[in-house]
Amino acid sequence: MQRPLVPAATRRLIAFFVFAVAFAVRAYWTQRVQSPLTAVYSDMGGYVSRAEALLAGTTPTEPRILLMWPWGTHFLVAGELSLFGRRDPVSVGIVHALVGAIVAPCAVLLTARFVRSRLALLGAGLAVALWHPHVVYSGFFSSEIWFSSALMLLTVLLVRRFEGRSGGLGAGLCLAVAFAVRPQILMTLGMVGLVLVVVWLRHRAARPRGGILRFALPIALPLLVTMSASAYRFHRLDGHWGLIASNEAAQRLFGETSVGKIDAEWTAPDGSPWTWWVSPSTKQPVKPEDRVFIHGFVYDPKLLGAIRKERLRGVGTRARLMRMFDNVELLAVRSLPWPEDDFRRFRFRFQLQKGFAVALLPVLVCAVAGLFYLRRHRFAALLVGAHLLTIVIVAAIYLGEARYRVPYDPLIIVVATLGLHGVLRGGWRWVGRLRAS
Repeated sequence: MQRPLVPAATRRLIAFFVFAVAFAVRAYWTQRVQSPLTAVYSDMGGYVSRAEALLAGTTPTEPRILLMWPWGTHFLVAGELSLFGRRDPVSVGIVHALVGAIVAPCAVLLTARFVRSRLALLGAGLAVALWHPHVVYSGFFSSEIWFSSALMLLTVLLVRRFEGRSGGLGAGLCLAVAFAVRPQILMTLGMVGLVLVVVWLRHRAARPRGGILRFALPIALPLLVTMSASAYRFHRLDGHWGLIASNEAAQRLFGETSVGKIDAEWTAPDGSPWTWWVSPSTKQPVKPEDRVFIHGFVYDPKLLGAIRKERLRGVGTRARLMRMFDNVELLAVRSLPWPEDDFRRFRFRFQLQKGFAVALLPVLVCAVAGLFYLRRHRFAALLVGAHLLTIVIVAAIYLGEARYRVPYDPLIIVVATLGLHGVLRGGWRWVGRLRAS
């Protein structure tokens, strides 16, 4: 059974140290640079307003508005507001710093599955702890820190479970949170599950001890409960069955066509008039021909599907593939993480944005090399690979933005650390052979 290569006491000490660093940096950011309570606008304002409505027990006259986004983040924000209100920036900032810092020790524990080098573990943990694109989201009410921490904890706990140790129920709870915040985690789960089923069917010896059901049930149960509650909520608000949110049709329209803005007007079930518009930040400014107007709910799947079909009429395969490539490219280049890029008027923040945008490129190069050093722990490699493939597929289909990549940056840094470590180790061996000859 594959286990960590670094002794438990050592890896825990390193994990604790990088957690302390990550927390200190994020706490400084939320206390001295920006509290989440001072940036309540746009998407952040939406999360807060929905959280406050949830706490007040009120529903808008158009209930479908609540289905425009996955519900997980505003439920979590509601928990924060119920504890601290909107006049306690210190407590809210500390909570965000604690949540955001979780990714650093997880990076250490995951790296320990692939290398023996304590320096590599420390390097991966510190890089994640100090990674500015991730740090800044501690200063916003947004989904990034919640999803990223759930993602990293899920990965570590699933690896532990696969190694025959505890962690199944914890992994299930993290999986449920990740689904409620960003349901794309189901794509990752599907890919990993498919591979495991094939392997277990072909190789009996590879099956987990105690049986497949005992292995999977603690992981699957919290997710199934959460998905069931989410589907019930969707039906109660919309009258139709759905899983969690209604934004899929709009995201496909933005991702597959040149459309950059949707304007809608419609009448709610109670007879009140509604207007709404949606426009991704990466498609600004929007040309007049790339705006669409609909008479109906802004995320009506039939209306948006018809527009998408019309816009794609006569568009060849090559053009569609090039658009998908451009969407993926936005994950890394031509896009600074929003909403932090709104604060470029502050010189030191803009310099950090530019500096880490430049640093991302060598990290990605090292990560490509690191893919060849994942073989040591097959399940961890499968899980990490599925996570990274998920964000590429999602970006290709639905439109990429740098902020969508940020929750996956800790995984990218782990793989980049493996690549850098492997290349340096190989180079040192090569130098040694030259000297010996």
